[in-house]
Amino acid sequence: LTGSSAGVTSLMKRTGARPGEKIAVTGFPGSAAAGLQLLAQKPAPDSDHETMLVESFLKPKPRLDQSALLVETNVMTAIDTSDGLLADLRHILNASGTGAVINVDCIPVNHLVNVGFSKLQVVELALTGGEDYELLFTAGSIIMEQILDRSPVPVSIIGEITEGPVGEVRLEGTAAGLFKNNKYGWRHFE
Repeated sequence: LTGSSAGVTSLMKRTGARPGEKIAVTGFPGSAAAGLQLLAQKPAPDSDHETMLVESFLKPKPRLDQSALLVETNVMTAIDTSDGLLADLRHILNASGTGAVINVDCIPVNHLVNVGFSKLQVVELALTGGEDYELLFTAGSIIMEQILDRSPVPVSIIGEITEGPVGEVRLEGTAAGLFKNNKYGWRHFE
């Protein structure tokens, strides 16, 4: 993932996440997956809210301005959520040799998703739905505060990097109990 600030291009990698760093995500994970599900159910959206979700799938907006802010604030570890929040977080964890804890209740959900989907579906869409192209990143508390203060888009802290086990994501929060399957998102070549 690249970004530029003041004409300098920087590379943010999957490696480098350290225990104690906060995990944050831009926007509303699961919106594009909700739009895809709506498209699979019927040929045309019935309402404005369905149209907006379908548009988030058909015309995702990569967070280019946000990536520039991450570079400016010295974020070193980031990935987009094209494969889904859990799958892409696991890419970071495996590359960094770390684990994570996520508070499912802190994951921001587009209010439009809550309209047409059950609570279980909302949790699964947020955790495993891909094609959002939101940014998932890690940073220490001071850098994270700077990002929250300056971000042009919504940013939510959803968890923390742990020492391990490597690649493992522990889910917490009241909604965590709803997520019972082993689906972590898009898996290439399976």
